[in-house]
Parts: sequence; C-alpha cells; structure tokens
Amino acid sequence: MASFVSSAASAVGRVVTKVASVAGKVLSTVASVGEKVIKTVKAVWPVVKPWVAKFSVLLNGIPYVGPYLAKAAQVLLALDRSPILKKIGEIAERVLPKAKALGEALTKWADI
Repeated sequence: MASFVSSAASAVGRVVTKVASVAGKVLSTVASVGEKVIKTVKAVWPVVKPWVAKFSVLLNGIPYVGPYLAKAAQVLLALDRSPILKKIGEIAERVLPKAKALGEALTKWADI
C-alpha cells in the first residue's frame, strides 16, 4: 500500500511539474509576442494612419470589396481615438512583462 501511495504521489508530482513547465513556456511566449506586437503597432501606426485616413474614402470606388475595406479603415481610425483601447493598451504594457516573468519563474521551477 505504501508503495502504491508513493508511486501515485510521484506520478502526480511529474504531472504537476510538466503542467507548470508547459504553462510557463506558453505564458512567456504569449507575453513576449504581445510585447512585440504592441511595440510594432506603436512604431508603425503613426506612419500608416495618415494614409489610411487619406485612402479610406477612395476605397469605396473598388468594386465589391471597396465598401468593406473603407468601413475597416474607418473602424481602425475610430479605434485609434478610443479611450477604452488606450486604457487596454496601458494595462497590457504593465501586465505583459509581469506575465512573462511569471512564465519564466514557472518554467525554472519546473526545471528544478
């Protein structure tokens, strides 16, 4: 009986360690990608925004897909002015580095 309990506890420990390792790697990767996306959007959007504004009206002239593209451009411009989106961006910039650190800590714990 003691051998069975010991084996079961060891198996549970291995499963928990593997789950922590995978969760840590996923969390670190998602946080890293999120940070890169935010950094890229912050760099690219100011350059692209004037062109989106300029061509959003002209897109209506494209047959079939033009109105949809024009609407998408208008949505992008509206999102740029959204206070909710700005707040979400600020929160993401604060939370993502912490999530990355937590993921790395989980991965290191699982490796130990």
